[in-house]
Amino acid sequence: ICAPLPPSAMALPSGSIEIANGAFAILPIKTKKAGPARQIDGDEEDIIDKTIDHFRVNVLFKNYEIKHPSDKVLVYVTLWIGKCLHMGQQCSGAQEAQRRLEMEAQKDYPGPGDPNFPFPMLFPQLSSGEKDSVKAYFKQLRQETTGRLLKVIYNADGTPNKWWFQFSKRKFMNKSM
Repeated sequence: ICAPLPPSAMALPSGSIEIANGAFAILPIKTKKAGPARQIDGDEEDIIDKTIDHFRVNVLFKNYEIKHPSDKVLVYVTLWIGKCLHMGQQCSGAQEAQRRLEMEAQKDYPGPGDPNFPFPMLFPQLSSGEKDSVKAYFKQLRQETTGRLLKVIYNADGTPNKWWFQFSKRKFMNKSM
């Protein structure tokens, strides 16, 4: 069982880009997707790996103290995983879920400063360039998380993994995307 990932455990890895005077960070991730995040290689664990590993514990939190800029990334990815589970629950199998979730990850979602952004209080006023960078980073996170998550939430035969889908109705901090 994974213990909850405490906010203080999320130190900024090297290669992070700080935005808005350090109020947010674009963390490096293992990806081939285009976006502002620096790509890392190898077996190094990134924020997506950490969030997937700790999702089933963290999703139970109603409150989550944000102590570090990387915690905001963890919150966003946790919300995206919740949305993926909810959408996957409505699919007939892994192939349909992959198609629907990949299309959903491509969509433009509200970012900081936009109406309907789930956590407006977490972000300071961003310049338009910073807003664009954060939205592009969020899109890159959604795309990469979707690819990795599908391998975890579906068994090799394409059937849903019941140990994951039992969390599809849970809302992290009573929020959803």
